[in-house]
Amino acid sequence: MSPNDLWKAVYAKPFRAFRITMTDGRTYDVMHPEFLAVSVRTSRLSLPSQPGSEQPDEEIKIDNLHITQIIPLSIAQTI
Repeated sequence: MSPNDLWKAVYAKPFRAFRITMTDGRTYDVMHPEFLAVSVRTSRLSLPSQPGSEQPDEEIKIDNLHITQIIPLSIAQTI
C-alpha cells in the first residue's frame, strides 16, 4: 500500500479507528493516530498487550507493500 493511503487514514479529521490487513492474513487494529508511524517503505505499529488498553507496550515494523487493505473498524467489526 502506498504511504499516502496510510497517511490519509492516520491523519483523517476526525480520526476513525481502522484495521490493517496484511498479505499473510494477519490483521492489526489502529485505535489511535499515534499508534502508527508511517514511513515511505515501512511503518511502525504500536500495539497494546490487552484489548481496549490505551497504553501500547509492543512495537512492530511492517512493510507497507504487505498491507492489502485498510478498513474502518466500524465496518470491519460487522464482517
